[in-house]
Amino acid sequence: MAYIEDRWWKDKRSPSTGERIRDGAGVPVRTKTPRFGTGLRYRVRFTDPDGDERSKSFPDGQLALARKFKTKMENDLYAGIYISPRAGDISFADLSVTYRHGRSQDESSKVSLDSLFDNQILPFLGRKRIRNIDVAVVRQWKLWLAEHSHISINYQADAWMTASATLDAAVEARLIGTNPFRSSLLCPPRRVFHRVTPWPAAKLRAIKQALPDRYRIAVPLGAGLGLRPGEVFAFSPENIDRAKLTYNCDRQIVYCNGILAFKLQGT
Repeated sequence: MAYIEDRWWKDKRSPSTGERIRDGAGVPVRTKTPRFGTGLRYRVRFTDPDGDERSKSFPDGQLALARKFKTKMENDLYAGIYISPRAGDISFADLSVTYRHGRSQDESSKVSLDSLFDNQILPFLGRKRIRNIDVAVVRQWKLWLAEHSHISINYQADAWMTASATLDAAVEARLIGTNPFRSSLLCPPRRVFHRVTPWPAAKLRAIKQALPDRYRIAVPLGAGLGLRPGEVFAFSPENIDRAKLTYNCDRQIVYCNGILAFKLQGT
């Protein structure tokens, strides 16, 4: 339970019994404390779920606000949704480390995610405390992405989604109450989708003929089997089932930290 402490006035008590002294109408007699007239008058005190005492103070004349805050803390504690005011004191950069540890540990995925954080998100949001990141801050970051990051709108959308997911994790961990990226006042970068126009057969034949012999196989692999570039480069004749006329694509080539490496097939 929370309670309100009046630091300017206290109940007068009997020196012998310690009981409250009341007047003729039965009302407790109040006496000034040594703090009377200085500092904030009302202090709301309560115990958080970890057993630590928390408090918030209010000036003279704001007893109603103190009571409202007391009621809110009691309701939050009872409902299990209490969030410590200090929980959101972590920086976005530190939070991103924890978030990345929970993502895919595939090397190429880590490189891609690290690049997104290091170049598009942390330069603007990294040093900010997550409790201070609000709609206005997110709106400023979106403008910075559009005007200063020099990346495509689709990559801006990737950055937005990643930053938002990071704060979603903070909400789940009860470090903050809400994710400002989810506000109806904000509009995320809108991806641009381009319709794919297949090459006509004549163009396919012309490109195949123009390639050196070693690389001509890439054209039917891409156009005929529908393999993506990394899967084309990882093609192996051993994966062909000639009886069923099928190809088992189980790997691809990825470029990671300047090194080409095999990776399990993407979905």
